[in-house]
Amino acid sequence: MRSRDKQFKYWYTLILFFSTYQRLNRKLLSFKPLDENRQINAYSLEYDNLSRLESADYIEIDDNNQIVTASQDGYNMAATYDLNGNIMMMNRTGATAIDANTGLATAYSFIDAMTYTYAPNSNELQKIQEATVVPGSTLQTRNNTGFKDINPTTTPDYTYDENGNVTYDANKGVTTTYNHLNLPTRFEWSATKYIEITYDAAGIKLTKTKNDNGDITIKHYVGGIEYNGTEFEAVYHAEGRAMYTDPMTSTAGEINNFTYEYSIKDHLGNSRVMFSDLNGNGQVTESEIIQVEHYYPFGMSQEGHGNAIISETAYTYNGKELNSDFGLDLHDYGARWYDASIGRWHGVDPLAEAFIVHSPYNYGVNNPIMMVDPDGRSAMRVGVDMNSVKAHARLIFCIILPSLSL
Repeated sequence: MRSRDKQFKYWYTLILFFSTYQRLNRKLLSFKPLDENRQINAYSLEYDNLSRLESADYIEIDDNNQIVTASQDGYNMAATYDLNGNIMMMNRTGATAIDANTGLATAYSFIDAMTYTYAPNSNELQKIQEATVVPGSTLQTRNNTGFKDINPTTTPDYTYDENGNVTYDANKGVTTTYNHLNLPTRFEWSATKYIEITYDAAGIKLTKTKNDNGDITIKHYVGGIEYNGTEFEAVYHAEGRAMYTDPMTSTAGEINNFTYEYSIKDHLGNSRVMFSDLNGNGQVTESEIIQVEHYYPFGMSQEGHGNAIISETAYTYNGKELNSDFGLDLHDYGARWYDASIGRWHGVDPLAEAFIVHSPYNYGVNNPIMMVDPDGRSAMRVGVDMNSVKAHARLIFCIILPSLSL
C-alpha cells in the first residue's frame, strides 16, 4: 500500500492561503498544489476587526490562470453581526439554473438575502425575513441548500423553552422536544410524521426512529457501527466507512462482503471527495468517485458543480451527520444541533459561561474558515493562529479527477 500522500497527489489538493499581519511583518502561509494543471475554485475572504467573516467572494481560475467570468461571484456569501456576534444579515448567491445532463450551473444569482430579528435584549432569534430575490431554493433539489422562508408573515419564526432551546421552527413546521440534557428527543410535524431520538445516560445517541405516516424505520448507533433496523449497514471510521453488502448481491470491488469507501477531508474535517475501488482492479477512476461536496462558509452545501452522487453519506460538514429527513436539515454535533443554512445552533452552548463575550448561539465565533466546534460546546482554531490574522484570507480548493493507483 502506498502512503496516503502519494495515493492522492494527483486527485485532490487543498490550498490554504492566509494573508497575515503581525506587527509590521506580512506573512503568507500557503500549501502549494502538487499539480498546477487544473481549474481552481477559490474564495477571497474578508474579516472585520473582531476576525468575524464579513464576505466570501467566489472565483474560478482556468488552466491558463485566468478568471472564469461566467461563474465569477457564483457562490458568494456576505454577513453582518451585532456586538454579541449574532448574525444580522446574510446574503448568498448560487446556481439558479442547472443543466440536467451535466449537473453544472448555467446561471447564478441571489438565492438568499436574509435579515435576522432578535427578541429585545436577547440573543434569541425571533425571525428571518427573506428579501424578494430569485427564488433559488425552488430550483435546487438537495435538502440542505438555501434557506426557505416558508413563514413570510410578521409572526415569529422561532419559539424557545426556558433553557433557550428552539422548540418550534415555523419555516420547517417542526416542534422539538428536549430531555434534561437539552438534547432533542422528538421532532414532530404531525402525530404520524416525526423523528424520535434516544440517548444513553451520558447523552450518546443510540437510535433514531422515523415515522412517515406509518412507514417506520429505525437506525441504531453503536459507536461507529450503524444498523438500519436489524440489518447491519456500515462501520464508520476516520478515513471513511465500510458498507456491508448482502453476499447474494456482491460485486467485484467487495472484500468479505464489505465495500470500502474513503473520504478525503479538508482542514475543517469536511468530507470533500468520497471514492471506492468499485470494480476491484486496484485503481480508482472518475467513474468511481461516489460523492463530491462543496460548501459555503458556515457549512451549507453548494449546487451546480456537476456532482453525481453514487453512494451518499450523511457525514458531510465537519464530518457531522446531516439529518435531512422531512427537510429538517440539522447537523448533530453531539451536545447541540446546528442549522448551516442560517449559521446558528438550535440551543445554548453548554459552556456559555466560559464565553460570555459571545452569543451562545454563534458558530465558531463567526469565523467558520478557521474555527471548528468538535461537539457543539467549544470552538477551536485549526491550523493557523487567529491572533495573527487581521484582514484578508484566501481559501483555494481544487479537485482533479484522473486515474490513481491504490
